[in-house]
Amino acid sequence: YYEQYKQDKSFSGMGLPNQTVEGVTYTSTDLIRRKNMDNGFYTGHFNLNYHSSKLTLQTGGMYTYYDGDHFATLRWVEHTDNLAADHEWVRNNGKKTDANVFTKVSYNPLAGLSTYLDLQYRYVRHALSGIDDDDMLDMTQSRTWQFFNPKVGVFYDFFANNAVFASVGLAHREPTRADLKDAFKQGSTSDIRPERLTDFELGYTFDNQMVMTGLNLYYMRYKDQLVPTGKLNEVGYKLMGNIEKSYRAGVELQAGYRPLDRLSLEANATFSRNKALDYTAWYETYDNSNDWGDAPQLSQYFKEASLPFSPEAMGAFRVIWKPIDALSFTFTKKWVSRQYITNTQNSDLMLPAYTAANASLVYGFDMKGLAKASLGLYVDNLASRSYSSNAWGYEAHFANGDPTYVEKGLYPVAPRHYLVKFVLQL
Repeated sequence: YYEQYKQDKSFSGMGLPNQTVEGVTYTSTDLIRRKNMDNGFYTGHFNLNYHSSKLTLQTGGMYTYYDGDHFATLRWVEHTDNLAADHEWVRNNGKKTDANVFTKVSYNPLAGLSTYLDLQYRYVRHALSGIDDDDMLDMTQSRTWQFFNPKVGVFYDFFANNAVFASVGLAHREPTRADLKDAFKQGSTSDIRPERLTDFELGYTFDNQMVMTGLNLYYMRYKDQLVPTGKLNEVGYKLMGNIEKSYRAGVELQAGYRPLDRLSLEANATFSRNKALDYTAWYETYDNSNDWGDAPQLSQYFKEASLPFSPEAMGAFRVIWKPIDALSFTFTKKWVSRQYITNTQNSDLMLPAYTAANASLVYGFDMKGLAKASLGLYVDNLASRSYSSNAWGYEAHFANGDPTYVEKGLYPVAPRHYLVKFVLQL
């Protein structure tokens, strides 16, 4: 649970009657509220395996059930006549059933050649009931989905540490409880849908223990991709929405070099295009910027539009040095290009590019032969740079042509900060 102090909270907004104290009727009050969760999660699974010199077969299944109560109580109310201590003013429940069966087959017909097939059937059911605690709406609903997720691939180690691979797969992702609840409250966007992804990949690797290189080309085609809209709900959760047609395509590069047994240099980079196709952005629209009266929504069509929170370039460089077997030092520098934070293509609502450096020093040792342990010092944002790695945005348009109203919130990363971690392995 967590507790909040709220000022001038209306009784009607909590589904409660106004309170009369010593002849004075109060329609609102200061209060302390507690929002509680009481969750249960149950799971079971089974696997059957078969191995031979050329064939590996695995089949199995998994069942999970989640049952979660969300309820709110009043810890203290300034103006109250008949509200009992810890009065429960709202309760709702979410249940999720997730079951799947799968079969994985790996076959090696020739030396260096490996093929695989992965088949999965998945059943998902979300059931929500009760009253939402933010606006007192009845959010009772249930959704059921059935997904078939196949994947096939091939890997060929063809000559002197050179290998190529290719794969194609189909995957699905369902909306979360928060997505269903928030979409239901939005009204016109209540029909939130699961996304479908078809992923094509083609790659090459070389690794001779001293030099490693890798190249991976990918094309990810989506139907109804679930993406952040850039807005937040009442508790700061990112609001999600479907984009009917979209894709992500790019190249992933990686390289490594070990000039000494105790020194490794590693680097990776990704360059990509992340676009929505035939996309229409709808803007919150008011009549003018003085009184913000209701007006018909404005929209804009994009043949291609950049997806939010999808930088087109990012990379990292890492140095790992082990002066002795038990001691390891790591330095990492990463870079992320600028990115939109909403799906409206507004250049004022972008997260600037940023770089960051982190370092760590980890020492591993045995504890009297009974356990292994490690003690590590981690230093993040080494140079104390001022940057943000996340953000939210909002914009409103006006039918009379007044300038667009924009709000932008940034989540700044802390300046240089430290973490000490002790790990014990029994």
